[in-house]
Amino acid sequence: MEGLTFQVNIGAVRSRIGELKFSLAVDENGQGQVHVFAIDPTDLRKAGVLLTLDEDGLTQFDDLLEKVYEVAHQLKTDGRMKTLKRA
Repeated sequence: MEGLTFQVNIGAVRSRIGELKFSLAVDENGQGQVHVFAIDPTDLRKAGVLLTLDEDGLTQFDDLLEKVYEVAHQLKTDGRMKTLKRA
C-alpha cells in the first residue's frame, strides 16, 4: 500500500495446508484496509497478498462469516452435521 504509515498484525488462521494472516494497514491519510495474506508452508514462494478489504469489504466478510456460523448451527440442529472438522 503506497504511503503506508503503519500496519498492525491482527492474527492468523492456520491449517495443515496453509495459513491466512490478517493485518490492518493505515495510510498517511488515515485510510485503513485489512490485508489477508495467504501462505503455503510447503512453498514460501506462493506467499502473498490474497485479499485487500476496505470497510465495505470487511463488512461483507463479517456478514459471510456470520452466515457460515448460522448455516453450521442449523446443520447441527438438524442432525446433518456434528461439528466443523479441523483442517
